[in-house]
Amino acid sequence: MERELTTCPQCGASNSPNAAWCGQCYAQFSSPSRRRRRSRGWYCRVCGEINKAPAASCETCGTAIYESFTEPRERVSPTEALRASVIPGMGLLRVGHSVEGVLSAVLAVFALGAGIAVVTADNAGGWVLVGIGLAIWAAAARDAVRLARGDGEAWMGPRTLSIVAAVVVITASILVLRTPLGGAG
Repeated sequence: MERELTTCPQCGASNSPNAAWCGQCYAQFSSPSRRRRRSRGWYCRVCGEINKAPAASCETCGTAIYESFTEPRERVSPTEALRASVIPGMGLLRVGHSVEGVLSAVLAVFALGAGIAVVTADNAGGWVLVGIGLAIWAAAARDAVRLARGDGEAWMGPRTLSIVAAVVVITASILVLRTPLGGAG
């Protein structure tokens, strides 16, 4: 027999039917009428879907279970996400993907800066880094718009960005080591 659980009106966590307070956020339940009852599972704070207990992410919007216990994010339109993307990574920050936003911003700025520095030292190979920096910037903007639309996951997740970071650092190191210092005179 499946037992009905009580959902906390503050954080959406599941509690026993007789609970006087929430075991997750410690909010006190004022009366049984204020508590919502539902079958086993967890409530997605982003889209409102009730998901099965073993699910690690929402079946409707893909939000991870741990995000359902944080403050709900305000909805960002794709246009707002694109406008914020004028600054590398800012669109991802705007749609609530702070790790990807910060990594994209750091990588894009580093690649662009290193590429420009290498080009100004008369090494045309620096254009490779400038291209990589622009590609990271464009991919971050594309991901921000896609996430704002709710079209799925980002291309440039933390794992992909870690690989891109290694490529950028190795490429920059090779180009800097092959660039003559101060002119051959």
